[in-house]
Amino acid sequence: MEAAEVCDLLGIEVERCDLGKLLKLVDYMRCIDCETCVVVCEFTHSGKSYVRLLKTRSGVEKPFSCFHCENAPCVKVCKRDAIIRKEDGGLYIIPSKCNKCLDCINACPFKAIRLRGPGGAPGKCDLCEKLRSEGLEPACIAMCPSGVIMMSK
Repeated sequence: MEAAEVCDLLGIEVERCDLGKLLKLVDYMRCIDCETCVVVCEFTHSGKSYVRLLKTRSGVEKPFSCFHCENAPCVKVCKRDAIIRKEDGGLYIIPSKCNKCLDCINACPFKAIRLRGPGGAPGKCDLCEKLRSEGLEPACIAMCPSGVIMMSK
């Protein structure tokens, strides 16, 4: 599913959807809404899930997290270069560089960036960087019973 299709599913204006290629993909037509991705993300990230449920145009809740967009609006608005793209293609927030202005939160059309507790820095899907450093897949991909979450090539 491309960025424009995801935006259409959520009813997001076309102007906000010039996101280029998405690194993390979800086949929402095959998603069974089991919320396993929400739970496993919360478990993996010490009680904070970076997967959230958003209502589609049809009123059904579907799981969304950072897609690590090629033309990411969060990167464009960050004046401190606190959101970087690493060699694996993923976007990562560097908390020590963040001034907590929240511009990135407001820029993301998918509401994929969230505060890490009151007064905390913004946080988002990190593609389970720790698991991947050990040669494992991101938890949501590994645990999805329908196999609908994947990394693009």
